[in-house]
Amino acid sequence: MSPISEAEAGSGAPDATFIREVQPALLAYARSLVRDEQTARDIVQETFLRLFRKPPAAGFTKAWLFSVCRTRAIDLWRSRHEFTLTSDSEDGGTDFFDRLLDETAVQPGEAMQNAETAAEVFHHIEALPARQRELVRLKFQAGLSYKEIAKATGLTVTNVGFLLHTALQTLRTKIKIAA
Repeated sequence: MSPISEAEAGSGAPDATFIREVQPALLAYARSLVRDEQTARDIVQETFLRLFRKPPAAGFTKAWLFSVCRTRAIDLWRSRHEFTLTSDSEDGGTDFFDRLLDETAVQPGEAMQNAETAAEVFHHIEALPARQRELVRLKFQAGLSYKEIAKATGLTVTNVGFLLHTALQTLRTKIKIAA
């Protein structure tokens, strides 16, 4: 993905620091939706281009970016039917959570313990219903607030809170049972 210069950005667009901060989370989110690196990069690039052409209202930029990214992924899925919006792919592709396992610990003993714990948690996350799984990713992978998640997904803040609460309660129960 080629960076967009400040000259191309136009007035009112976020600065380069904001872009560098949000881009990895946005790319990981797109990758989790489409399960293809290049397609995810294209979606993120189109998302940023849209941001620079017509910035959203102040204070909603991060949520707006995730909403545009999600919408673009859904549009591509509908037009191509080549990939899934969930992690139930048959190709065994990796997503953000799988890659995270390689970066969790500093020492080998800790790495092994952390990888096992993370693998268990990620396994249980993948078993959640698609909507709950998406909200967990937006909250913990992308770091969005309930309000930002609501704007990105079109749900109400109350619904986001309920679904996240239910997902986390399910994860707590399953992790206790497995322990």
